[in-house]
Amino acid sequence: YWGTRAGLEARLQHLFLSTYQLPDEEEEALVDEVVETVFAHYLDSKHLDILLDWTHVFTDDQEAAYFSRIREESPHAEVRAAAIFEPARLKSRLLSRGRIDGSINAKAEVEADWLLLIDEYGDIQKGGSTYGILADAHLNAHSREALEVGQPAPATAGVTVDGEEILLSQFKGKVTVFYFWGDW
Repeated sequence: YWGTRAGLEARLQHLFLSTYQLPDEEEEALVDEVVETVFAHYLDSKHLDILLDWTHVFTDDQEAAYFSRIREESPHAEVRAAAIFEPARLKSRLLSRGRIDGSINAKAEVEADWLLLIDEYGDIQKGGSTYGILADAHLNAHSREALEVGQPAPATAGVTVDGEEILLSQFKGKVTVFYFWGDW
């Protein structure tokens, strides 16, 4: 089933199972070999975004190289957007936790990716949202202080399952229950 989404998923599952108990250097070589095969058959595929979900088997250098190649060579905006979003989300999380260099350059790189997503990929669907909305939420996140217990809830807007805008302020003075979920 080369060329299909199922074929790519099977290839990546094989990759994960093949690398499970290998020594690190053999694992890296096998990952490179499999990803090169995937690129040979799927670089022009709209399904290549599946590869971005398998970062747990990549070294940091491999991930940077693969995502960069996808950003530069994929003809599909959806795939390029995913290749920008996933590393930006990870870097943002690591920066906020002090786990990577918090230099001005590192922050500027992440901000540039969020702005790129807003400007060039803003209308592309991601889960129940768009890359533009998600990138804006990362750029304009509420401060930790504003989200502490006992603080008034920040002004929040969303969209119902029917596509209608909903504002948190509509529920002022009413008991309101939030159910948070994600597609990660």
